[in-house]
Amino acid sequence: MSVTATTGAEARLGTWLFLASEVTTFGGALGIFALARHAAGGWGEAAAHLQLPLALANTALLLAASGAMALAHRAARDDGRRAARRWMVAAALLGVGFLAVKGVEYNRELASGFTPSTGPFWAFYFALTGLHAVHV
Repeated sequence: MSVTATTGAEARLGTWLFLASEVTTFGGALGIFALARHAAGGWGEAAAHLQLPLALANTALLLAASGAMALAHRAARDDGRRAARRWMVAAALLGVGFLAVKGVEYNRELASGFTPSTGPFWAFYFALTGLHAVHV
């Protein structure tokens, strides 16, 4: 079995197909969330139990991981394998940080008695954030 190099056009097509799958998956999930939220009340009260500082920390971790991956891509493109490796390790560690914070959030919510069966908000919260955690 021989391995052939990917052309630039094939790599770009693969990237666009990957992005299309991401938009479809997360766009659909968030669209269903928005429709469900519009159809039912009481979501604000349930959402008030979430911790904004933890959500902001996770957002910062994800943005930093995205930046690290962009720098890894640039380093790989410029034939800087060592730098690319370092940036990918940094992105992975930031992803682990995200998962750790998500674990703290889940532990806090579950200890407070909030589970996916508690109500529609919690079902969506755990489903969407769990999907995102698996994605990371």
